[in-house]
Formats: sequence, structure tokens, C-alpha cells
Amino acid sequence: MKRSKPFYLLGLLVISIIFMLAAFFCFTGFAKNWREEQEKKMWNSFFNSIDWENFPWEDFPWDAFPWDSFENFPWDQVPWDQMPWDQMPDDFPWDHVPWSDLPWNDMEHTPWDSIPWDQFPFDEMPDDFPWNDLPWDDMPDDFPWNDVPWDEMPDDFNWDDIPFDEMPDDFPWDELPMDQMPDDFPYDKVPWEDMPEDYWENFPWEDLPENFPWFVLPWILINPDMVPDGVLPDDFYPPEWEHEHQFVPELWIMIYPPTCGTPGQEQNVCLICREVITREIPPTGDHVFGDDGVCTVCGMHRIILKSADIYKEYDGLPLNGDSELLFAEGSAGLLAGHYINYEGVKFAECDIFGKAPNYFEFADDIVIVDGEGNDVSKQYAIEFDKFEYGMLVMNPRKLIITTGSDEAEFDDLNGSALKCEEFTADRLLQNHHIIAEFDDGQSDYGTCENKITYFIIVDEEGNDVTSRYSVTFEFGTLTVY
Repeated sequence: MKRSKPFYLLGLLVISIIFMLAAFFCFTGFAKNWREEQEKKMWNSFFNSIDWENFPWEDFPWDAFPWDSFENFPWDQVPWDQMPWDQMPDDFPWDHVPWSDLPWNDMEHTPWDSIPWDQFPFDEMPDDFPWNDLPWDDMPDDFPWNDVPWDEMPDDFNWDDIPFDEMPDDFPWDELPMDQMPDDFPYDKVPWEDMPEDYWENFPWEDLPENFPWFVLPWILINPDMVPDGVLPDDFYPPEWEHEHQFVPELWIMIYPPTCGTPGQEQNVCLICREVITREIPPTGDHVFGDDGVCTVCGMHRIILKSADIYKEYDGLPLNGDSELLFAEGSAGLLAGHYINYEGVKFAECDIFGKAPNYFEFADDIVIVDGEGNDVSKQYAIEFDKFEYGMLVMNPRKLIITTGSDEAEFDDLNGSALKCEEFTADRLLQNHHIIAEFDDGQSDYGTCENKITYFIIVDEEGNDVTSRYSVTFEFGTLTVY
């Protein structure tokens, strides 16, 4: 017949008290071994008398249970596989369970998935708690890995049993004692960049295993002062740590020598980081050019450019040297698909009449480009110091000044001279004008030229620009009859 829960509660408490008293008074006088044997039989009889299937787990007064009074309590006889772990009340005193006395090796049928791990008092476990006996590989998906006191594990803890490869994203990696990790520990899975600021100050630098992969650490976040001297392997130095390479100058090893047109290469080893340093040896530049301008050693094309001569009559505007550049004698031609960089060349200007060199230069020394505008100048031996420059010649502006003509009767002059101060200039630039002085004119019978004895050409600001013109005169006549 099924009994009520109160019956079990009362009965269990009464039985517990009776057996405790009996054990105390009756067995104290007997031999220890015999007493323990009798006590086990007593507990066995007690456990067999309980209807476990109908045991009131949820209503049992667990707090009142005298956990600490059972010195020889046979925990191995408790039907752990029948306990409804998932039905335990919220106030179940997990911290009173003598975890270290449980028969872990015989709990093959324990329903680990049903244990309410979120209520498990990880931080209250005794010092001798058998951490190594937990079925770490069989933990449920919702196991609270973050609650395990990883930094308090015993020295003999078997880290090989922990399924590190299956840890959740929020696993507390910073609590692991890295100096105790197994050989197959997934160092590359650890979010090193997310470690707290003080993590590296307490990092076990000097106790890490020999196979520790130093390269996985976020060295850009680690101050070199935190790492003790002699810790890093001889063949490793954090590439993120800024430093100036130091090496023995005499120990540069030639990898391949430079030629006249191609660079060489040599190597050394940094005394700090042990990194192999490779540097380029500039080409010697000592080409041997044939008559065609091509180096007989390396095939480099020689380039010497020259600008054209440009002439212009003065028109008030500067004379710009823009022109097609030519290849001077001794040059080779360009390779297929290469062009002179006219977009980057700047020519000289001449703003007065006379002569000036037609200098030119290239922005950033980009002289030759390919069809896409890429600089290919290094593929040529460009001899800037031998560039040839044409001349910019600004010739004076030709100008014809024509004076006017006039005539008069002698009697009408009344003793004065006949004059005409009119003139024209056919090619005078706008805003320029001429100031002229004429001779004395014609005062007697006869004819003479209407000459200008002095003139000057000025611009709108009054500046003398006479020298910029080549002037000829066509004088009119003055006739007195």
C-alpha cells in the first residue's frame, strides 16, 4: 500500500535518530572493525527498508539532515542512479553533500545530464574534492563551464580530460593556469586579444611548456618590460615590438652581386630579434653601351633627351618651350608600349626677345611610362646630366612707322617752316604707343623727308618697350613751292 509523504518524512527522521543513538551507545565498547561491520549492516538494512521510488525527495527536510554526524556512512549504498537530481528543491543544501566521500568510481549510471549544474556550489567544494573523477567529456551542453574554479584546481588535476576544443565563446580562458596545459592544448583558440589588462602581469612566462607557440600571443598589447629576460626562445622575437635592427656590419653576406643595371642583394642577422635582414645593393651604373645605345652587359637602354629650338616674333606673350622631345645621339629607342611622360614634363619659358635655353624637367623623375601611365623609368639608363637643350629665341617684332606728307606755298608760310607730325605704325601691339619727335621741317623752296629724329615705344604703364621692336621708317615728304 502506498504511504503518504509525511509518513516517510517522520519515519526517516525517527529511524535516523534511533540508529544514531544505537550506534553511539551500543557499539562504543566493541572492537572497531566489528563495530564498523555492524554499522554497515545496519545502514544496509535501513536503505533496503526505504521505498525509493516513492521517496519524497522534494519535501524532505534536507537542512535538518545530520550530514556531518555519519562518520562511517556508507555512501556507496545510496542509489545515486535513482535520485531525481532535476527535481531537487531550490534550497537543496548541495554544500552539505560529502562530495569527496561519494563513490565516484562506481557511479557509472549516474544521470549526469540531470544534475542541476547551475546550482552546483563549485566555489564551496572541499579541498579534497575529486575533480579528476568528474566526467568532463560527458558534460551536458548547458554545463556552466564559467563557474568551475579553474584557477584552484589541484596540482595533480588531469587537464587532458577537459574538452577545450568544445568550449563556449565566453569560456574564462584567463583563469586557466597556462603553465599546466596539456601538449594538445588549443592555444590558437584562446582569445588572447581580449584578456584583461592585468593578465599579462601575472602570466607564467617562466613556467610555460617547451612547445608553447609564442607566435600566437598578441605582442602588440604586451609591454616588453613584462617579459623576464631569457624567457623567449633564441630563435623568436615578437615581430610587433618596434626596434631598430642591430647587426655586425662586417657580416653582410652577398646573395648575388649587382651588375651595371640590376641591383644585387645581401643579408645579415639582427642581433636583437634574430630576423634575417635582406637589403638591396644598388646597381653599379657602370654600363658599357654600344653604338646603338644598348648596354652590352645587361641590355639596358640608354636615354638622352633633347629639346627643340623654337623661334617666335615678340607678340606680348611668353614663348613656351613645349615641343616634342628628341633622342640625342647615343640614345637607344624605347621598348614596345613605352612612352615619354609628356604629362609630367615642364618646359622653360622666355618672355622677352633674345635667347634662352629650352630647359625641361620631369616631375618626380618619371620620364618613361607604359600604356597605363605606370612609371617604368627604372628600366632605362636615363642620363639626366647629359640632356641637351635647344634654344628659345624671341625675335623683335617688326614695325614700320610711316610719317605723313604735306605741301604749302612759300608765301603762305610767312617765314615759318612746313611741318607734319602725323604718323602710323602698322604692327604696334595693343596698349603700346609711340612718342616721337620730328626734325625742323621745310622752310624754303624745295622738298625734304618728313623725318622722325627721336622716338620711344612705351606700354600702358609707361615702361620702355622699344627694344622689343625692330623698327623701320617710311618717311613722307614736305614740299614748299
